[in-house]
Amino acid sequence: MFNVLRLITWLPVGGIEQKLAAILPRLAAQGKCRVRVCCLRERGPLAGELEAAGVPVDVIPFRRRWDVGALRALKAYMIEHRIDVVHSHMYRSNVPATVAARLAGTPVVFSQIHNVGTWESWRQLWMDRLLMRWRDAVIGVSQAVCEEAREKLWATADNTRLIYNGVDVDHYASPGPGARRRLREEWGVLPGAVVALMLSRLHPQKNPLGLLEAFDQLADSTAALHLVYAGDGPQQKELEEAIRKRNLMERVHLIGVRRDVPDVLAASDFCVLPSFKEGFSNTILEAMAASKPVLCTHVGGNAEVVVSGKTGYIVEPDDKAGLVHALAHLATDSAIRKVFGDAARMRVKRFSLTQMADDTMDLYEEFLKRKRRWEG
Repeated sequence: MFNVLRLITWLPVGGIEQKLAAILPRLAAQGKCRVRVCCLRERGPLAGELEAAGVPVDVIPFRRRWDVGALRALKAYMIEHRIDVVHSHMYRSNVPATVAARLAGTPVVFSQIHNVGTWESWRQLWMDRLLMRWRDAVIGVSQAVCEEAREKLWATADNTRLIYNGVDVDHYASPGPGARRRLREEWGVLPGAVVALMLSRLHPQKNPLGLLEAFDQLADSTAALHLVYAGDGPQQKELEEAIRKRNLMERVHLIGVRRDVPDVLAASDFCVLPSFKEGFSNTILEAMAASKPVLCTHVGGNAEVVVSGKTGYIVEPDDKAGLVHALAHLATDSAIRKVFGDAARMRVKRFSLTQMADDTMDLYEEFLKRKRRWEG
């Protein structure tokens, strides 16, 4: 039995954090390791969920990245809990986690990258490059992320590892009774109408305004099509204003952040994610688990899971005409939606939470064995 510490800034209801809340109890349930979480800012809403599942959550607040007192406290924490594997997430925790683990003499250190273009400045990039010598591996959530890590961090093939995100496939295929009818009535969607769903933050990276523009071009020719945005974010007010200006209030619905995602998916007919940047989208996996076709852009790891022409459509992020055309095809062809949706459900089984947990445990055990052989 070995001890694993996962480090993250905090635990809001976000994609990365929800993935932690889903995967860590599964790792602990394998009986090979004890898992705990340390947040470097504050706890966040998902901390209680993890603790209820038997995963302790502690906080060592960093006032800045090079908070010497907090680094010492984190080092002492690792020593106190006899941590064998440190696994941190995203730049803001990867940096202090790596330094504290080195000071504590922690055997194995992993830093995980969840997106392409994750560095906000050259200073951040150079800091991550320097710290690679103190890490056993950097983990990417897609081949695209791994390739960028090798290019930008000068990591080798041996210390760049791929672990795909996973979803609870059965969960997203199990909506509540009557969910489709109930939610469509709530949104004012008539029977027989088609619902396109964008399940994402309303952030420029996700391109919600570009999707609205494409929808507006189809508004007259596809009168039965509705567009639902499930999420919030910095572009919400701008999006609301654009909907009013286009007089689309009756056909475009902003429903906010939802925890009843299986129900929301059941009420939709296909999903759209027109992002400019992605690492490996949880939204895409959730939609496919619910047997929904996906229309997405060719960024990050999207093409590693969506098979264009078989489980949905992939268009280039700057191809506005292509987005409109694919949106129209899915909106008007119920037969292709059924074929794509069935194929998506079969395809997504490769990306289950069980597979993700197994891949993670295999990685931990591989590097622990390496260290023990080296030390022996």
